[in-house]
Amino acid sequence: MVNPFQMLQALKNPMQAIIDQQAQRMRQANPDLYNRTMQMINGKSDAQLKEMAENMARERGIDLSQLASQFGLKF
Repeated sequence: MVNPFQMLQALKNPMQAIIDQQAQRMRQANPDLYNRTMQMINGKSDAQLKEMAENMARERGIDLSQLASQFGLKF
């Protein structure tokens, strides 16, 4: 059954709805990983999160700007 409140929130901010849904799936699939991830990102500014993402990508040989442009996004 669809929750009308969740539906309204999803219509107002579809990207956040997707993020919330993925977080819920991660929490269910691997609670320990979810908790560690949340500890790592909570309390960080947007700039700090961006720097963290860039560092993680660089360690794996990924250029986030190039990846984002493939999806029509600016990074």
